[in-house]
Amino acid sequence: MRWPERRGEVPHVARALEAAGLERLELATTERLEGMGDGLWHPGRRLLWAGIGPRSSREAWRELAERLDLPVVSLELVEPAFYHLDTALALLSEDTCLWLPEALASNSRALVERLIPRRIEADTHEAHTLLACNACSPDGRNVLIQRGAERTSSRLRAAGFTVHELETGEFLKSGGSVFCMKLLG
Repeated sequence: MRWPERRGEVPHVARALEAAGLERLELATTERLEGMGDGLWHPGRRLLWAGIGPRSSREAWRELAERLDLPVVSLELVEPAFYHLDTALALLSEDTCLWLPEALASNSRALVERLIPRRIEADTHEAHTLLACNACSPDGRNVLIQRGAERTSSRLRAAGFTVHELETGEFLKSGGSVFCMKLLG
């Protein structure tokens, strides 16, 4: 973790993952990589979307991709309020995402448009104030999202998703919402 306030989390998470039988990988690079806030697995594909910005570097993702022989699509975050990829993009199903295009560089927007056929744009105000893009779809049909993201939820329903609004107000104060409250996937 880049920020001192979060570094204390690392040993606890590492122990929990190792206890679950997962292997821990130490990167050789000293570049920053904050993992699953900036690394999003694409549902139904062996593909990782990687946020490049204030919390994770291109070099660290490059090393991870090479060491794991993993296809990685890098997206550059350009809006300071969206510090992790999971604040600007939610992969809802194999062919659908929820996103805030202006949080990404133009070449990154073009990649999303090329690789994800159905894109639902989050309401800009709700993305900023309620982290609407920090939503989660555990099954490609249901979407968990912060309560009060009414315009974004309406767009999700219009696209055929069942929306479940959750109260994460206390968690919002620390800069996260639904997606940040899960450990894996």
